Amino acid sequence: MGAALGPKNSAFWYELAENLAVLFDNGWMMNAITAPLVSALGWVFFGKHEFGQRQEFEEFRYKFLIVLMLASGFLTGLFILGQLSEVNPIGWPHMGSMLFFTSSTFLMWLWLRNAPQHFKPVAWLYLVIVLWECTSSLMYVPADELRVFWFYTNIPGVFILLGTKVGWAVSLLTMVGLIVGNPYLSQPYSPNAIATGTLGILYLAVMFHAFSNRSLSYFKRMREYNSQLEQMASHGPLTGVLNARAYYAACEQQIQLAERSGQDFAVLFIDVS
Repeated sequence: MGAALGPKNSAFWYELAENLAVLFDNGWMMNAITAPLVSALGWVFFGKHEFGQRQEFEEFRYKFLIVLMLASGFLTGLFILGQLSEVNPIGWPHMGSMLFFTSSTFLMWLWLRNAPQHFKPVAWLYLVIVLWECTSSLMYVPADELRVFWFYTNIPGVFILLGTKVGWAVSLLTMVGLIVGNPYLSQPYSPNAIATGTLGILYLAVMFHAFSNRSLSYFKRMREYNSQLEQMASHGPLTGVLNARAYYAACEQQIQLAERSGQDFAVLFIDVS
């Protein structure tokens, strides 16, 4: 064994180490390990539904909502474990709300997975139970001075998922709810804290209103530009009909569709000089 590692074989070991370093530097080894794992996790979380080329925004919102639900359910589960283990006691009145929230997010994820057509009802249901969970925390966990923070985390998601109109409605409702409901809390916030809190929500609303509008405008322009490029690449500039490349692609697609369905097909060529 000592001879194998001796000087006469040093060139071999040097070349081997150099090749391994190249593999890791190029990311080949890491990609070979992580790519199947990422693909498997994507299938577990999002399903196998494939979006069209012009459905990038719909795909983003679909996956964003699933990530939000799974993350919020997981974090709420940690609070439940904290209550059960008494590491972070928050009281049993709020425990029921957390159990309801965690189980609801899991069921909504199952309903949405592989079914993007359920996006809008799931997004609205998720908004309702998030507001319920935040309100329950505000009422039943007075020992947590930062419990109002959860209202702030809800604002960005509403603007991104349901649009600016719903985002502003939820923001104003949250602000009014904090101002009106604060005196009825077992440990009300100070007037200074309420002023800071409501202005903070207003700031978030303005920021994400601008962000959502700008992002959506940018996305629409990019989709229009891509459509124009696709039109130029697939149609003749003089005739306006499909060029040879686009024709063969469309023909191949129709042939594959006929073969999958077991239907007969025919191809007719007409040469017009």
